[in-house]
Amino acid sequence: MPLDYLDARQLEAFVAVMSIGSMTGTAQALRKSQPVVTRLIQDLESELGFPVLHRNGPRIAPTEEGSALFVQAELFLNGLKTISQTAYDIANDQAGTVRLAAVPALAAGIAPLALADLPDRGFPLDIHLSIMTS
Repeated sequence: MPLDYLDARQLEAFVAVMSIGSMTGTAQALRKSQPVVTRLIQDLESELGFPVLHRNGPRIAPTEEGSALFVQAELFLNGLKTISQTAYDIANDQAGTVRLAAVPALAAGIAPLALADLPDRGFPLDIHLSIMTS
């Protein structure tokens, strides 16, 4: 039976350890003590039921399962960052991202004119224009 939800703090520590390559470096980056980071990883492994890291003294390396989990954990954390940014934009009355898809003629002619007509106060922070053939 799958777990309901994993702890985001544990996943954050795991992704940081995988990216940085050390518990001490991760502790510094996350502004936590090294024992706290170690405990987050141990708790994650306990919940998962498998190790995510091989430990050999101060050296760590991902297990095969840890490498597979890393990809999804990183996507999840990036999604949380996107949600946080969207919430911030809403709270501060800022438009987020506008995504447009248009055929080349519309992308070159009408899209810039339409964007120019947007009010300054809600102008999107990011605009992504995909040009596609019909």
